[in-house]
Amino acid sequence: QDANTLLANAFADRAAISEEVEARQQLKRTVESDIQGLSGLLESLKKAERDTSLKGVAAERWRSSHLELVDVLEMTLKGRSSVLQDQSSKLVVLQKLAGAKDRALM
Repeated sequence: QDANTLLANAFADRAAISEEVEARQQLKRTVESDIQGLSGLLESLKKAERDTSLKGVAAERWRSSHLELVDVLEMTLKGRSSVLQDQSSKLVVLQKLAGAKDRALM
């Protein structure tokens, strides 16, 4: 019975690791999508700034708001990139652990 319990625990551990790997892969895909969308939006804003020929007070207010939005997007993009890097590192560790569990179960 002890061997059966150990084997059941090993399979349960492996299943838990598989679930975590799957969840982190989904999070990684979501973050990659966020980064792609934010990068596109940021590029569009920067292009709009170059192409705009407003004058006077309205132009200055628009530029000020525009710069604030660019700053927020850049900070958000930096944060999401950091999350992506963390998730990628954790996935590597989990995938190695999953491989070790698989070998132990063989």
